[in-house]
Amino acid sequence: MAGSPVFRLLENVLTHIAPLHLLDPDAPSFRADACQTLHDITRFCHEQAVREVFRFGRLHRFPKRSAKQLYFNVPMQWWVLDLDDGFNREIDGKYVTLDDIGSVPLLALWEGIVAVPWAGPPAFSGRGFASVLFEATANPALATPFKRPYANRNYFMISSSFMNLQSRFGFHLCQVEALVSGRREENYVSFTFKGGAASLERRIARVALLAELLDEHGFQVRVTEDTATARLAGLEQDAMKDRLRLVGYLLMHTRQLDMVMDDPSAVAHYRSRIREGLAAVRRAAGSRA
Repeated sequence: MAGSPVFRLLENVLTHIAPLHLLDPDAPSFRADACQTLHDITRFCHEQAVREVFRFGRLHRFPKRSAKQLYFNVPMQWWVLDLDDGFNREIDGKYVTLDDIGSVPLLALWEGIVAVPWAGPPAFSGRGFASVLFEATANPALATPFKRPYANRNYFMISSSFMNLQSRFGFHLCQVEALVSGRREENYVSFTFKGGAASLERRIARVALLAELLDEHGFQVRVTEDTATARLAGLEQDAMKDRLRLVGYLLMHTRQLDMVMDDPSAVAHYRSRIREGLAAVRRAAGSRA
């Protein structure tokens, strides 16, 4: 079919459908009149719907069905919306605790997030700092002059067996979606990670490392420039929970690694350290079982 008139026609049509230009919902350019493709329109509508869902709780005195702020020792920048049966009880106030949450995938992901304390940003060279500084200056999506209420927040939409997380960790964006139940054939975990503050080459190197680590644990991974998309499906409930813990760990411990991705020795060091951390997450889960 390649080279045929039909192929050329479809190729031309696809340019108006598939490309995504609206990448950062906090950028000044994230506007309806900036949509250039059907993918842009879908992305814009999705973001506006999510914002409206979570805005409702702020405007209406925290009704029972509004989003709740997660309280984990202190109020956190994590909001949780119960779609159906994700809470163990009705929550009347502003906050929800982990004891109130009955969502299997959220609790598994959270175990991975908190399993190993984050050691902080990696020590990076002057070249790494210059890379970040240049990117923040050149990319308006990273250095917006407007204060956005959604800039550094993380949103869970949950039921007892489902979770969708929209999250921003510093300068990179991620989405995790999972269905974890007793029906193996329906179970899946989907994970998307993109962006960063360093140069494109370093961001690409970071998602390559992330893809390598996810592939080692059974995920099917696709990498496009600085975006990694991973999916795993069809495993038993305990195996799905295990993979979500690993994703939770990776969310926390790959932050700001793009700054050191030009140094092969640093890449090797963090690859080894992350593998050790993933093993520690599994050991911790096993000791609780």
